[in-house]
Amino acid sequence: MDSTKLVTNNLSIVPYYDYKKPKHLTPEYYQVSTSMSMTVPVSQLNAVLGKVAQVSGVTIDGIAFQTKDVEKLEIKALEMATEKARKKADAISKLEDLKDLKVKTMNTSVNRPPVPFFRGEAMMATVAAEPSVTPSSVSVTASITVTYTATPR
Repeated sequence: MDSTKLVTNNLSIVPYYDYKKPKHLTPEYYQVSTSMSMTVPVSQLNAVLGKVAQVSGVTIDGIAFQTKDVEKLEIKALEMATEKARKKADAISKLEDLKDLKVKTMNTSVNRPPVPFFRGEAMMATVAAEPSVTPSSVSVTASITVTYTATPR
C-alpha cells in the first residue's frame, strides 16, 4: 500500500481530567481519534482492504466509489439536460405558435450522490477473512432551469 495515497481528514485530541482532584490540573489521559482516506484503484481494492482490516484498532466505516473524470460526467449531464430543456421549449413554442425562441436565463446544478459501501459486523468479518468488494456504479445528475423569450408568429 502506497502511504502517499493515505490522507488524514481530521484529527481530534481531547484531554480528560479527573475533576475529583481539583488541585491536579493535568490530564489523566488523552483520547485521540482520526479519520483517514485513501485512493485505491479498483483492481487493488480487495488487497488493500485485506491489509487494512488486519491492523489492530482500525475500523472501516465505509467505502465510497468515485471516478477520476467526474468533470467530464458533469459536462455530459449538463449537455443532456440542456438538450432536453431545448426540445421541451421547442415543443411548447410550436404548440403556442411562437417563434424566435431565445435563452433569457439559465440556472444549472449538478449532483454527484455518493455510492457508499457501508460496514457492518458481517462485512467486517468478511473483509478481515477474504475481502471481495465489488464497486457500484457512479452517477452524476444535472438539472437545468431555462427561461426563454419568444415572439408570436
